[in-house]
Amino acid sequence: LRTDIIESVAQEFKKHNSSKLDLSFSLLSNGTLVNANAIALMKREGIGIGISLDGCGSSHDITRRTVKGLGTFKRIEKNIRLLRKNDIRPYIMATVGEQTINDLPNLTKWLLDNNLYARYSFVRYSNYSIGDYKRFSAKIVKAMKESVNIIIHHEFGSKFVMSWGLADLSFQHPIGRQPCGIAQNHLVVNYNGCLSLCPMMLDDSIGTVDFDIFEQYAKYESTYELQEKSIDASCKNCQWLRVCGTGCPTLNTEIIGCPNGRSPFCDAYLKLIPMYINLFGWALSKAGKYT
Repeated sequence: LRTDIIESVAQEFKKHNSSKLDLSFSLLSNGTLVNANAIALMKREGIGIGISLDGCGSSHDITRRTVKGLGTFKRIEKNIRLLRKNDIRPYIMATVGEQTINDLPNLTKWLLDNNLYARYSFVRYSNYSIGDYKRFSAKIVKAMKESVNIIIHHEFGSKFVMSWGLADLSFQHPIGRQPCGIAQNHLVVNYNGCLSLCPMMLDDSIGTVDFDIFEQYAKYESTYELQEKSIDASCKNCQWLRVCGTGCPTLNTEIIGCPNGRSPFCDAYLKLIPMYINLFGWALSKAGKYT
């Protein structure tokens, strides 16, 4: 874990920050390397941590193993307890694929039992066809329905929903350009100090921390893959366009050849968006009972 790079980047941004910028730093981790030095750095620099989980227990271990082939879930579970002991609540980034989608309800219960907040995302397969995505979407909807049923019957359920992120969908404000902050309001620093615009584009470096970060970023800011208008007729007439923004521009480019066409996950989003809205309304009503 390159705490030296993490600390230098955080300090560089703080040094050049003006009162108009609302800076936040997050360490995106697989959760296997958490130690006293990392915890001290996070607390000193005000850095949050997001931990990736692909499932619960053995389901997570299907895709997340050590170089020796050992599962990592138990180690991550131990490290999460260590973080909580030091007053750091990690945010869980659940990235679920076809191999683990059926275990999503179990992961949901584990998160609720441990009072952990999360964002649910789904693996973006660059080698899938639209037909493959339709099959995957059907599995996603089924697993999400089961997960919602668990949420509404759990004592931590309403609090969980209030901080729940779902894929690249935006429920807080309408999407005017694209759903993510690519080339707008975030920058990714890889473990080796290379800069990227997106976690999905780590191989497409735009520079390194060895040179002026701001100058390198400015070359791409507000110009990368604009999604001002959708080219798909069904998207233009869809009531949920400003929630999904046609989906991930990088995935769209890989699968359909352009950034602002219909998302490969469209079939899932059409079901998940109203499901989420109804669930959020339920959470608000529950919260109102305690205010």
